[in-house]
This record gives sequence, C-alpha cells and structure tokens, in this order.
Amino acid sequence: MKLKSFLYLLLFALPINLLAQKITGQVINEFDSTPIFGVAIYNDGVPFAFSDQEGKFEIEDVSTIKELTFSHLAFTEKVLKTSDFKSENQIIYLTEKATMLREVEIITPKNPLTLEEIIKKSSKKFIENYKAKPYYSNANVKQIVMENNSFKGFIELDGLLFNFISKNNNTFQYPYLIPKEYRKNVENLNLRNYIVKQKEMFNYFNTDYLRGSFFLNFQSANLSHPLFKKHKYTYKRLEDIEINGNEYYQIQFFQKKGINVGRDLFNVYGEMLISKEDFAIVKHKVSFDFDKSFSNEFEIYYDLKGDKILPSKIISSIKVISRGYKKNNTFFQTDLTIDNSKTIDSKEINLGFYICYYLDEIKYNPQYWQNKSIINSTKLIDNYLKTISEKDFENGANQKQLDLKSKYHTNELEKLRIYQIKLHEETLKNIKL
Repeated sequence: MKLKSFLYLLLFALPINLLAQKITGQVINEFDSTPIFGVAIYNDGVPFAFSDQEGKFEIEDVSTIKELTFSHLAFTEKVLKTSDFKSENQIIYLTEKATMLREVEIITPKNPLTLEEIIKKSSKKFIENYKAKPYYSNANVKQIVMENNSFKGFIELDGLLFNFISKNNNTFQYPYLIPKEYRKNVENLNLRNYIVKQKEMFNYFNTDYLRGSFFLNFQSANLSHPLFKKHKYTYKRLEDIEINGNEYYQIQFFQKKGINVGRDLFNVYGEMLISKEDFAIVKHKVSFDFDKSFSNEFEIYYDLKGDKILPSKIISSIKVISRGYKKNNTFFQTDLTIDNSKTIDSKEINLGFYICYYLDEIKYNPQYWQNKSIINSTKLIDNYLKTISEKDFENGANQKQLDLKSKYHTNELEKLRIYQIKLHEETLKNIKL
C-alpha cells in the first residue's frame, strides 16, 4: 500500500516538476574566453532570453521546449537540445566568425579582381549613386515588442518616409515617417516604460516613439555602413554566391573596438553582398553591441531607381537587457519596407527634428486595412499577426486622448501638438506619390 501511494505521488509530482524546468547559463567566446553580450536565445523564431554584459542568461520554463538556438551575427549560430542542459550554470561556447576566417583571394579567368579592388569599385559606385537629396517615399512599418517570451504589443503604419539630408551629408540623420493610416492592438503601448521608469503616453509618433527609446535609428544604420572608408573596417572575402541566376561577392567586415556614436561599442560585425555585374551593394547586415544595456542588429536591402541606390527594406532587431540579468529583457523587432517605385525629390525642407504626430488625430480605419494587400515582413511578426483579431486592433485604436492633467503635459507641448497636426495635414495634402 505504501508503495502504491508513493507511485501516485510520483506521478502527480512529475508534471509539476516539468512545468518549472528552469535553466541558467553563460555564453562564452570560444576564442578568448570572454563573455558575449546580446546573444538572442530562440525557440521556433521566438526570443526567450538574451545574454547580459556577463554573458549570463536565464529561462524560467523550458518544459515545452525541445531545443534552443543561440544567435548573434558576429558568431556562428549554435542549436542545443534542452535535454542536454544542466539546470544551472550551463556554459555555452560560440565561435567568432571573424577570428576563424582567413582572407582569401579567389581569382577566376573572368574576374581576377583583388578584395581591395572590389571594395574600391563598390565604394565609388555607392558614393556616386546613393540618393543624396531629400526625398519622400511610401513606407510601411511593423513593430512588435516582447518582454522575455511574452508579446506586449504590435503597431503598424502606412505613411510617407521623409528623408532629410543634413548639411554634412549624413544621409540618415533626420528621417521621419509621416503616418497616413495606423493600427495597433494595445491601448496604451508605453514602450519607453520597459526601459526607463517614466510615464509617457504613446499617443504620438515619430521614429523615436515608434522604437521606444532605441528603435529605428537610421543614423546608426548610416554610421555603420560598410562602404564608408572613415570606419576603417577590416574586410574578408568569403565564398562567392549565386542567387536567382545572379552572382555576388560575399564580404564580411568587422571592427573590434566599435564605432563611436555617443558611447563605446564592441563586437561590430557585418556581411554584405555586392553585385558582380555592376558592383552595386544589394544587401548588408551589421551587428553592434553597446557596452551596457542593449545590442542592435540591422539588415538593409537596396534597389536601384534609375542610377540611384536606395534602401528598400530595413529590419531592425533591438535587444534591451536590464542591469540585473534576472530581471525582464525586452525585444523590439521592426520591419520597415520602403516603396521606392514612386520616390520623389523634396525641394523644400519644412520639418524640424522633433516633429511628431499624434495618433489620436489619425483614426484607425478597419476598411483601409481590410482592403490592403499584405506586405511580407519577418516570420516572427507575420506569425504574431495571425494571433491577433480585428477586435484587438479596434481596441488599440480607441485609446484615450492625451491626459491634459498629466504632470508631463505642458502648454508648450499642447502648442506643439496643434502645430504638428496642422503640419501633418498640410504635408499629406501637398505630397502625392
């Protein structure tokens, strides 16, 4: 009888134990035994954790997960079965791509170019043909926000991308997305509150507020561009590849100490594809990790309009790690698709840097989105969209007006709001793509 009771207790205890299967560990650089910051730990496309400054990570429950993928652009991806994990302090070694690859000079009878010649030709074409004047383009942007492995919100906008070119010709320094239509599934999507403890209503929008504190920093995309000589990247030529009948040079670039954009960076690493036919860059992706709080990865695609090289798609993945690795981690993934087929030059500069548009003034239109053809984005975003009902979007759109009694609301802010609404209406009225 005692044995029977014991077996019953064991059977009841097993599911409880499985439901609480927690693992912790540390991700280490195999080459120099240093911790790796900003490694995303995925299962089926969903990030469950990120390594902190010490390379540490923690996942509360892996009872339903069979394997985990450790991903960082600067390192070779590794997939491990959860059954092979110890419950605590698992050490994961990743191989750094840049340290394992030797420079190769691949010479064929058709194109006996050295690596230096390829970079020189591609850089020259990029500098000559990259769009260097202010312009408007149609744009669609989708963003999801996750906290640990839990989805916190989604927002999508159709609008105009206004790319202002500053006097120093820093192409991506002051871009704006001017909304036409938007939809979201959270009433008060307070993105900044995940990172800093301050209340700020998500009732207005520009690139700064869409991304919370960090998202679509075009300036960073520009500063990290592999064809700008001032960065002094180290280049390595990988094996040439063929895509849809077209041949491309595949080149990696990295800068161990990082690029200075207001704070120190490390583990700057990227890869790019250059057309063998005309030396135009068609794609580049870059990963760079800030030393304290977050890492950022850009993937940028380009196309030609006439003789101009323009970005056509930008995917940004931001990993925000709390100071204590046991606290919540935040993940932003944003997909920006730019329609350059109708791009027009802008002769007048009439937008200021801090212009933003109140989403309350742009009402959600279900009919618009029902008739809208789906624009493909990332797998993670598309899978998430399948779980959201039409009612979810309507609830999100019916958010409250800006709280006029809030201590964060001022007369100056109200004047700016009125001015922005007027400017928004005039912009959409005068610009037709």
